[in-house]
Amino acid sequence: MIWLREADLGPAGVAINRHWEMSLRGEPGDEVFHRMEYDCRAGRVRRLEMVRLAHGVPVERGGAGDWSDIIPHTPPHAILAAACGETRLEKSAADAAAARDVEAALRAAWAAARAARGT
Repeated sequence: MIWLREADLGPAGVAINRHWEMSLRGEPGDEVFHRMEYDCRAGRVRRLEMVRLAHGVPVERGGAGDWSDIIPHTPPHAILAAACGETRLEKSAADAAAARDVEAALRAAWAAARAARGT
């Protein structure tokens, strides 16, 4: 799951948008925050910085990356329209804690559906 901080997102038509993305990884408590820069007109993206947390403790940091094209069927492509202010995401959260709460509810719903199917 990837969460964009809505307060960072600019209006539609902006050339460059910088924002934080929070990626919730496979295990609860394992999350990565990326400060990303999208060049909306050129269809490219780059990471400005990254911090990975394990249960709230920083365990990895990374710096800026190079610009890259946004490739179809990748996470940057999936959120490009939202990152560039052209659409709103289906789910939103005011902050990281709210995003974690929504994630927990989604995981519970998926587990219940799996249990109901007997898998």
